[in-house]
Amino acid sequence: MMRGFEIGTRTGAGGWKEVHPGLALGAVAPIDPKTGKIPDETRSEWLAALSETSVSPDYKAWYEGRWKQGLGRALMGTVEATTRLLVGAGEASAVDVGLRVHHTWGVPCIPGSSLKGLLSHWLDVVYGPSAAHDGTSPWDPGHPEAERAPFRRALPTGMKPHGPGEIQRILFGSPEVEGDLEALHARGLVDPRSSATACRGRIVIHDALFVSGSSNDKPFLADVLTVHHANWYQGKGPANDHESPNPVGFLSVRPGVQLLLAVGLAPGEAPETEPWVDFAFTMLLEALADWGIGSKTAAGYGRLEKKVEPKRPGKVVDDYREQLTEWLINHLSDLKALVNTADGPAAFVAMLAEHHGPAIRSVTGEVRKQRLQVVSSFLSKEMQASQSKRKAIGKLLEEAFPLD
Repeated sequence: MMRGFEIGTRTGAGGWKEVHPGLALGAVAPIDPKTGKIPDETRSEWLAALSETSVSPDYKAWYEGRWKQGLGRALMGTVEATTRLLVGAGEASAVDVGLRVHHTWGVPCIPGSSLKGLLSHWLDVVYGPSAAHDGTSPWDPGHPEAERAPFRRALPTGMKPHGPGEIQRILFGSPEVEGDLEALHARGLVDPRSSATACRGRIVIHDALFVSGSSNDKPFLADVLTVHHANWYQGKGPANDHESPNPVGFLSVRPGVQLLLAVGLAPGEAPETEPWVDFAFTMLLEALADWGIGSKTAAGYGRLEKKVEPKRPGKVVDDYREQLTEWLINHLSDLKALVNTADGPAAFVAMLAEHHGPAIRSVTGEVRKQRLQVVSSFLSKEMQASQSKRKAIGKLLEEAFPLD
């Protein structure tokens, strides 16, 4: 993605401004082959150069097009880092402190799994019952903190295992916990004939991705962590005042960077359950502002606050439909003759894929659905294909261009 870069050609710090940050940190850092480390005299200059790295100019089209359109009806809102952000510090890195970036584009990224874990833990600690009642099932009608019980996380092992409370179960699902079966049967949440208590969550928390254009498209910042008592951290002796401080330079996400949060319904969930999406989004915003996310949150890192009010996108109107419709009508006679051959449906789909396959595959969600609906309408109205032909073509289109 970064033009003019070939692995192995950048050995000086000054030439790193267009390098993919993920590659720079994990694969092509200027390591001294004798020590396996970046020389101290090179590290600071190298990190400063990476701080000037600009996001690829092609990222905006992908972010505004394929990524956002692929989120469908998800509730989307923008948050802004009010402090430095360090997600993925434990990942492999040439400077001992890692940083999670998008695999393809090298932009800041918070995995949806991390956001999900934060929200579940925060709900449990802030809204759930006290730790003194960990051994009491949240489904127990005599729970001493009944109003808080629905926010309790699962305790699937231990002396008194139990599944999550109702709200945690709805949002994040539940593991198999035999002790909950009777209560779930009584509430009608599990089929009376079933002995399974596990279920999936009703919401999906997507990865939070860098908002194109924020922080002038320069999202990274050189940082430093100073270790004062290395021997004590390594278990080699008590902390003392005569050890030399050991500054460790690394890369973090600069304050002011904006990220797009997106929470949607799990596939197959009824639209009536969308209020749970709104609830989860509101709680997630509180958790990010209150606890933050990533490493060094105790030192103030990782705080994110709402920048743009969350909203659901309206129906996406696709301009490519006109071009596709025009092509189908201009080739009406040829396509009609093709469909009436022995292998007509397959030949029709093959011809469509040859001319318009890349355009249909380049989009997802509602936009892809609209483009396929143009073909379906053409078969029914202009071509007046038989029901059996339409059904056969429809099945082949689903296989060639799946909506999920």
